Amino acid sequence: MCSSDLAAHFNKDKALRHWATSHGGVYVPADERTPPNPRLSHLPEQNVLTPSGKQLTLMNPAYMLRQMMNDYEELYGVKGKITTFPDKLFYQGNMPDPWELSALNSFLEGKNEVAEVVDINDKPHFRLMRPLFIQNGCIKCHGVQGYQLGDLRGGVGIAVPMQPYEESEHAGMRTRNISFLLLWLLVFLLLAFYYLRSVKHAQDQFLAQEMQLLAQESTHKQRMEALKPLIRWLARDIIK
Repeated sequence: MCSSDLAAHFNKDKALRHWATSHGGVYVPADERTPPNPRLSHLPEQNVLTPSGKQLTLMNPAYMLRQMMNDYEELYGVKGKITTFPDKLFYQGNMPDPWELSALNSFLEGKNEVAEVVDINDKPHFRLMRPLFIQNGCIKCHGVQGYQLGDLRGGVGIAVPMQPYEESEHAGMRTRNISFLLLWLLVFLLLAFYYLRSVKHAQDQFLAQEMQLLAQESTHKQRMEALKPLIRWLARDIIK
């Protein structure tokens, strides 16, 4: 399940980047959080004014995705990142960590995906990274770096914390264990019920047989008592 969730998060980032790239970026109000990108200063239309005099600045797809990834991590704890080789960085915040750099080098060797569970800040995360190639919409911003259409630009990665899944798995295991315990308890109670009923039935049969024997013995004694006068009379005649 975690793997499917990871792919879903990644595909969300991919779809957003594809949309932004297909439009060549978007214009947003320039402010402290989104100042004009100095890497786009070579573009004559980097900054524009609206008819009301409001300044808008162009956000390229990577700029948009990075900001969205930061917001998404704060809201849901899922880490997303666009990175590339250190000598090709536009933004120092995209510097690859050792795991990401290893993944980037594997893309140079033809690999199209790296996924594994690794520790981030001593907590397990399921990480996925796939290569990012230069498309038509990328040339406007990255053409000055010498990139050509189809070149490996870097990679898009995502890291999902494993803790919620582990907690969910443990909760599921507890629920299953409790269910099995209750089931075994029910089976035990049923077995105990049938056992006690069988014992009671056997005791009832034994008591019935005992009562029958006692009754037969009592009847035999009564008959013997009834015969005693006859026996004495016969014995008297014999003695005479």
